[in-house]
Amino acid sequence: MGKRLTQEEFVQKVNDKYNGKFEVVGEYIDALTPIKIKHKSCGTVFPRRPNAVTSKSKSTYCPVCDGYSSKTPLIGIND
Repeated sequence: MGKRLTQEEFVQKVNDKYNGKFEVVGEYIDALTPIKIKHKSCGTVFPRRPNAVTSKSKSTYCPVCDGYSSKTPLIGIND
């Protein structure tokens, strides 16, 4: 089992992986508790599990700009 990241460590991992494309606007609790992420280009805020955001084998996409079909619809955006 890996060590739990701090808020700052998680934010740094997101910035490093996505080159500042996304901003972490929620509070990091643990790897499985969804956190709010903001797409800087369009301003859309959406929830994602932190382990999916920082995974080496997965990428995070904006549900509005990239047409990503989210399992959890965003009210007023893709519901």
